[in-house]
Amino acid sequence: MITIEREQLQVSVRAEKSTDQTVWVELVFELRESDGLGWLVHASDFSCCVEGTDELARSYDLENWESAIKSGIIFVARRANRMPPSPVRLREINGRLGAGDIGGIARAAEAGFAEL
Repeated sequence: MITIEREQLQVSVRAEKSTDQTVWVELVFELRESDGLGWLVHASDFSCCVEGTDELARSYDLENWESAIKSGIIFVARRANRMPPSPVRLREINGRLGAGDIGGIARAAEAGFAEL
């Protein structure tokens, strides 16, 4: 289940695994002005707190989780012929995830970016 809250140019997305609600992710990101820093940057108060539920997920770092977010955003941008994607500032990545839940992060990012 995916829940989205939108406040102007910022979205908060929470996705829970349908078969296990103890597996979840929350993303907070917002549109920003283009500034030459690339299309995805971290907010100055960025936070990432992901608890891995299996050995492989516990070995993941920010780059692994963020790659799924990028994939979701690129998917929406391509579908809407908005390449490159609109610049985004990532504020939070929180969750409790297994290695096999990377696709859920991408779907959460897709849903959130589509709202922007």
